[in-house]
Amino acid sequence: SLEKEILNSIKDNNFLNIVSGNSLGENKDKLQRVLVTLQNERRIDIVSEFKKLKNDKNHPHFFSTRRVFEKILPEIDSPIQPVIECILHIVNEAGEDLLAGTPLEAYIEFCGKKPERPKKALELIKNNPSNLLNILSPTLISGSKTDIEYHADQAIQLAQHDDIEFRRRSLFAIGKIEFKDNNDLSEKAFQQLEKSANEELDDQLLGTIIKSIVIFCKYNQVSINRITKIIETASEKGNDHGLHAISENFGFNNEHLNDDLVDIYLSQLKK
Repeated sequence: SLEKEILNSIKDNNFLNIVSGNSLGENKDKLQRVLVTLQNERRIDIVSEFKKLKNDKNHPHFFSTRRVFEKILPEIDSPIQPVIECILHIVNEAGEDLLAGTPLEAYIEFCGKKPERPKKALELIKNNPSNLLNILSPTLISGSKTDIEYHADQAIQLAQHDDIEFRRRSLFAIGKIEFKDNNDLSEKAFQQLEKSANEELDDQLLGTIIKSIVIFCKYNQVSINRITKIIETASEKGNDHGLHAISENFGFNNEHLNDDLVDIYLSQLKK
């Protein structure tokens, strides 16, 4: 049976080859079901096995194998730290590929299943930023889906952190948080974007603010004058990253753009 084959493959250090061989075709769905069951019955440690995956000649089907982990992650039970370490590893292994970051969506869904997961993840990131900081944004985004007050407040606080990388990732997360009818919290978050646009000088961070504004406006009502002011402020102080952010919003986030935002962006691109 496939279950027995998987159990034996771990003993033989051949797990990833078995997964790869079944990751496409008619066995794909069955493979995922069996892996979830074995993990949740604590008969194997799937997370540690997938952490061995490398994007090299020994793993010719890297992306299809990694996709298996993405599909099953939201359904498994596991401590948060090994999941974070595995996700960061398989994202890093993908290099500059356009699909590099897709496991982060599975991570967001995994964290959303239990409210304590993103809170614990945030604690781990703060204690070990040199290794875990790259997962800050998806952690704040996922946490906002189960406890928006706590995680939006954390994002706002961390947007004022001494470390610029904390600030950049937190400002990106603020743009992705769906505040819905929480107007007071939404206003507090927007004020932080305004404050950062006025105070920050780093080109890449200013570009992040421009990206965040567009997505933020999709979910929240903000006056066009305030939006214009932020984009103008960030664009005038920034250089390449600001222009790139504007161009990217036209190319990839154009479903978020209304006519007013298009006019603002066009006026900045003409300068």
